Amino acid sequence: MIRSGALISLLLLISPIPAWSAESNGMAAESTNAVSDAYQADISLHRSNWKASMDKAVDYVKNGDYATAQKMTDIARREACAIDSSGSSVAETEKMAGDIAMAQNNLTAAERCYRRSVYLYDRAESPDKSEFAAALTSYANLLKRENRVREASRFEMQANSLRRDDKATAEANRSL
Repeated sequence: MIRSGALISLLLLISPIPAWSAESNGMAAESTNAVSDAYQADISLHRSNWKASMDKAVDYVKNGDYATAQKMTDIARREACAIDSSGSSVAETEKMAGDIAMAQNNLTAAERCYRRSVYLYDRAESPDKSEFAAALTSYANLLKRENRVREASRFEMQANSLRRDDKATAEANRSL
């Protein structure tokens, strides 16, 4: 039977050599940095693709080509999800998809998109208040169109509150 003191001595003998563990930690850090750099490059690419798709969707909407605009928002949605599946870019994309569905008089799809947009903006860490207010207003307008005035007023009040907060923040920043 091995005594506890002998067991500790044995464990000390088989512990890793410090030079080896430092070398392996350095290699692990280099590997982690390379992965992080590649990830950041992918994020930049997805962000660029998302912005380009959203810009194209706006152009198609201006020209009245809603079917192609919807395809561009689908592409933008995939890019936004690659950036951050619960972020403001996905919320903005959903709002755009809701606007397109409204233009096509597809109220069910519009409501689904607006609801998701509002939900994502509400949970985003630091949403753009003006974009969030625009999503709330669009959703409120849809609800009014469906004679759901009580629900609509709640979203309008929240949008107005966001606009006041955004305006106060802008004025405070100007005074600095």
